[in-house]
Amino acid sequence: MVGPSPPGDQRDDLRAQARRLPGAPGVYRFRDEAGEVLYVGKAKDLRKRVGSYLRSGRGAPVGRTAEMVALECIRCANCESGRGCPRGIATTDPELSTMYDSDWGSARLLNLFHSWAIQLQDILWRLGMKSVRELVGRSDLLVHLDYRQQAAGKR
Repeated sequence: MVGPSPPGDQRDDLRAQARRLPGAPGVYRFRDEAGEVLYVGKAKDLRKRVGSYLRSGRGAPVGRTAEMVALECIRCANCESGRGCPRGIATTDPELSTMYDSDWGSARLLNLFHSWAIQLQDILWRLGMKSVRELVGRSDLLVHLDYRQQAAGKR
C-alpha cells in the first residue's frame, strides 16, 4: 500500500537513494515519519522495485488489485493525491489512518488467501493431482476457453 507522494525535494532524495540500491533480490520497508513500518515488500531487483514507487502517477503496487479490493478499496485512484485513500487503506495521514482497523484488514486478507487455496486444491483434485508442483511442465492441461467454446458450437 502506498500513501501520498513525498514533497519534491524529499522525492529527489529518495530517488537518489533508490539509485544506490543493489540491482539484486532483497526485502525493502517503507516507514512513516516516526519510523513505523508501513509496508514490507520483496523484489528480484531492489533498485527497480523501489524506484518504481517514486515515479510520478504511481498508485498501489501493480498486481495487488484483489488484495486492495478485499480491504474494501474503492479504486478511486487517490492513493498518492492529497491526503490519500479516503477509506484509510493507503494513507499516511494520521486522521485517515485511524479509520482503518489493521486486525480486520489482516483477517480479510487471510480469508482471501484461504479462499484461493481452497479453489486451487479443488482444481488440483479435478486434475488428479495433490501438489502444484505436479503442474510443472504439464502444458497439455492448458486449454484456451475460446477453443473449448468453438468445439462445443457456442460461438
